[in-house]
Amino acid sequence: MDMRTAFASDYDGTLRVGLGPLSYRRGDLAAISAYQEVGGLFGLCTGRAMVAIRDTIPDSLHLDFCITLSGAQVYDGERGLIENHGLSHEIAGRICEACRPSARRVMFSTDEAYYGFGAIPLIMRSLIRSVRSAEEVPCDIHGISMGFRSPDAASRAVTMINERFADVAAAFQNRESVDVVPLGCSKGTGLACVRDRFGVGTTAGIGDSFNDVPLLDEADVAYTFKRSPEDVRSHADVLVGTVAEAISDFSR
Repeated sequence: MDMRTAFASDYDGTLRVGLGPLSYRRGDLAAISAYQEVGGLFGLCTGRAMVAIRDTIPDSLHLDFCITLSGAQVYDGERGLIENHGLSHEIAGRICEACRPSARRVMFSTDEAYYGFGAIPLIMRSLIRSVRSAEEVPCDIHGISMGFRSPDAASRAVTMINERFADVAAAFQNRESVDVVPLGCSKGTGLACVRDRFGVGTTAGIGDSFNDVPLLDEADVAYTFKRSPEDVRSHADVLVGTVAEAISDFSR
């Protein structure tokens, strides 16, 4: 029996905790490296597209896998696609129209860039190509990210999307943001793909927000922070202060 283990970490707010050179805790990076040295597989599990994270990953951090767009795409350690799902332009357009009255911004995730409109965050503007609708996106759409004015507004949008588009899409909340991916995709299905692809025996996952719940539910050992919302903490096996602490606990 293959006894390799895999540890999947959410990105923003979990592993990447700031901007610039202080984006990562040194202790977290050291713990990841030590875990990999004894044969463990480490990867990210994020709602972002690969195009939005590839230039922010430090050279010292080697990824054995990367789950992006909440499971719509999964990459191996060489950034080769091993799982790939998409939304039709027609469905993406219908979802955006349903959310347009309350969404402050809409971004369509593709392999090469984000396309979108509205109040785009400053740190994302270099990645955004302006369009007015899904129909103007010139390539395959793998997910949608929308920003709202409050967590309550985002929660209402998630409920609406998951009811009205239940046969084609799934929506996940991350505070004031909502990620929409093809039906059957989630951070949990991404971890399941990693388990099958790499023949992993035991998995662990860590995340800090609502869209991480499928990851926590799929992982054999689930971690979140003591500061995470109660609805997230209730899905975790162990509460920790850092990613390094979670890796140490998992490696015992």
